[in-house]
Amino acid sequence: MTSLQDLEKEIIARAEYGETIRPVRDWLVLLGCAAVLVAASVVWNVWVYLDAVNGETSGAQNVSAPAPDTGAIDAAQDVFAARAAEEAKYESTYRFVDPSQ
Repeated sequence: MTSLQDLEKEIIARAEYGETIRPVRDWLVLLGCAAVLVAASVVWNVWVYLDAVNGETSGAQNVSAPAPDTGAIDAAQDVFAARAAEEAKYESTYRFVDPSQ
């Protein structure tokens, strides 16, 4: 049976970075991956922009909206027309008698 110290040494030996540490290589790989991701993002955004400029829609298919219900609007217009007619009656038909005189 191996002791805990032997097990720890074995885990550390397998998890070591290596004999030669090359941070320049690691940074170049990291920067290269970042550059590829940025380039892919730029290409995607240009493609979507050109589609939008050409009039294409993004996402789901075009769905036409149903015709709006104009019943409430017509009812409101009828109310305003009735009020305007009543206002006209106050100016022409109805006579005001001033009780103070």
